[in-house]
Amino acid sequence: DIRGGKLQDIYNDYQKIVADANAESRALNKKASEAAAQKHFKTSHELKAKANKVQQAAFDKMNNIVRKNADNVLAAYLQTAGSELEPLKQIYSLLSEKAKETAPGKLLEARIADLEKVGIAATAPDFTLTTPEGKQVSLYSVKGKLKIIDFWASWCGPCRMENPNMVKLYNDFKDKGLAIVSVSLDERKVPWVQAIKKDGMPWTHVSSLKGWKCEVVKQYNIDAVPSIIVLDENIRILAKNIRAEKLRAFVTEYLK
Repeated sequence: DIRGGKLQDIYNDYQKIVADANAESRALNKKASEAAAQKHFKTSHELKAKANKVQQAAFDKMNNIVRKNADNVLAAYLQTAGSELEPLKQIYSLLSEKAKETAPGKLLEARIADLEKVGIAATAPDFTLTTPEGKQVSLYSVKGKLKIIDFWASWCGPCRMENPNMVKLYNDFKDKGLAIVSVSLDERKVPWVQAIKKDGMPWTHVSSLKGWKCEVVKQYNIDAVPSIIVLDENIRILAKNIRAEKLRAFVTEYLK
């Protein structure tokens, strides 16, 4: 139990760091998107870099709190909501045996196991979702030497800004074996279909139209869009969350 006393104070401090960093970086990213929309790309880049620094400073403070509390339940409890595999494994290794045996310690262990199922070098789990035309399509049925799973939504500004890059990438490499499966987090069909058409995305599109409640979103531990997962022809995960120039460089190198 973490209610009351010193542990509660530490937990409150931790939550405040998270809340403040999220609010500040959200505001900076919003300004960055607005600057990019006005073609002020240098300003946009600087604002994004600033947002990343805010998050990094927060992570450092959070990890410091966890290190100081490696012997109690709190350290494990604080980390169970995290979604980055390596930091979680690092935190778990810092916990004492006593803390590992607590309920939060076991939760953290289970969280790591879940993330490892969709980590680099893991075989991507299959899924079946519906196309805009109402057809059921599975991930494994889409063939390609290199396959990108693209989690996005019509309402996601950064996704829509990224789409022209994806279209160009697909057109440049589809004949060399690139396939894309876009999984939409939309909840309404009309905006989803309109966005596909408007952004001119001529590849496989699927959705459950359940937004964040989509089972595939949970299965792949997606907690933000856009999110990209790159697979080889054996459905092994090669890379995650590389975008724009980095994604193009990766695809170019792999399919040359």
